[in-house]
Amino acid sequence: GSRALPWWVYFLNQALDLSPVMCIIAFVIIDISSCLLILALVLALKIQVDADFALAYAIAKAVRVPRLALDGAAAALLMRLYPPLAAVRVDLMVDAAARLSADAWRFFWKLRGTVAGQGSAEEPPAPKSADSDSAAEQVKRALSSYGLAYMAAKNFIGMVSILGMYLAMRLGGLDLNRWLQALGGSAGASAGHMAGTMCLASWASTVIFPFVVLGCAILGPWMHYGMEAIKRMIGDWSSGIRLRESQVGVVYLNVLTDYCG
Repeated sequence: GSRALPWWVYFLNQALDLSPVMCIIAFVIIDISSCLLILALVLALKIQVDADFALAYAIAKAVRVPRLALDGAAAALLMRLYPPLAAVRVDLMVDAAARLSADAWRFFWKLRGTVAGQGSAEEPPAPKSADSDSAAEQVKRALSSYGLAYMAAKNFIGMVSILGMYLAMRLGGLDLNRWLQALGGSAGASAGHMAGTMCLASWASTVIFPFVVLGCAILGPWMHYGMEAIKRMIGDWSSGIRLRESQVGVVYLNVLTDYCG
């Protein structure tokens, strides 16, 4: 028979099936929090990071779309090396993100109409249909095919590409700090160092990506149950108000009937 999947695959899929939207929100919260914690650690240790690292980070991020084929090939290799990664239904988060984006667009469109005095009944224009060969569609297909293997491969290649770009710039003799010093003095150099430090924190946070994924599977369901509890409390509160209003109305009607009778 087929081999049983590791426990964490079932754990992640259970959370994604329960509430993919809350898993997305939990992922963002944990990812940003880990980045801020690493930034605080780098600042506390007074690690000096030059502006060249920020430039390498920006260039590497700018070529993510041309890198999609490489990401897919690496994901396919990683999936063959460790098949359970492909069993994680990461594509559920993509579908949930699309719904969340559509709901947010509809909300802000109606809010805009209300503020402009045009009413809120008008429906927002339908977004243009995405090209089947667009980057977003390619990523969605890759996530459906490779699951968590695609995210892991993408993050690893991203880390390597940023580091490789930085080393190439350093070996090539590029010194962005000197240019910033010449253009903006000490303020320009400080801004360059701060940008480099922030990019280093973001780059280093990718190392703990597995823990971020596991954390979102823990926090996401708790957030889901919390929202459900809040909805129930609001529903009970609204029901209580309607019940009291109906009771007051019955009493008033009885008094009026006795008076008229």
